[in-house]
Amino acid sequence: MNLLLARMLEKELGGKVVARDLSLTLKHEAAASEVVVRDTLSRWTAEHRPTAADALKYAGIATHSRLSKFEPYLPDVQLATLQADTLLR
Repeated sequence: MNLLLARMLEKELGGKVVARDLSLTLKHEAAASEVVVRDTLSRWTAEHRPTAADALKYAGIATHSRLSKFEPYLPDVQLATLQADTLLR
């Protein structure tokens, strides 16, 4: 889930966001304003995000390693679904 949040914050705020198991580190533009970060997270909470649709949208850029030895053989839709499911865990 942190990896998904990191990619969403990068898209929203610019800059770089590093995801770890228990934390996110915001750098450059992403770290420019704590108020903007808090407002963004509050808005997403009110919108019940991240959603499965967010996970599908960011699946291709949010996963860094291969999740299954069968990935090369999966159709694009099934690969995106696998990646999205992993992001939502």
